[in-house]
Amino acid sequence: MLYLDPKRRGEGIGTLLLNALTDIQKSKGAARQWVSVSKGNHKGIPFYEARSFQFEEEQKTYESKENEEYVSLRYWREI
Repeated sequence: MLYLDPKRRGEGIGTLLLNALTDIQKSKGAARQWVSVSKGNHKGIPFYEARSFQFEEEQKTYESKENEEYVSLRYWREI
């Protein structure tokens, strides 16, 4: 999971982190990159969509207990 201090938003730090992780994944032979974003995350979703991630599916989060309904949106892109 990656989180950024909201006060630092707009400085390009998230893009730098994503690019660094992408470079590592490419160097290890990855061809596709996946991310999960909480449904309703109005900052994370546009961030990934602006970087060519495509929506794949909605799923209950792994951390959800039986009586909870936390949902993740799964996105992917070719790298």
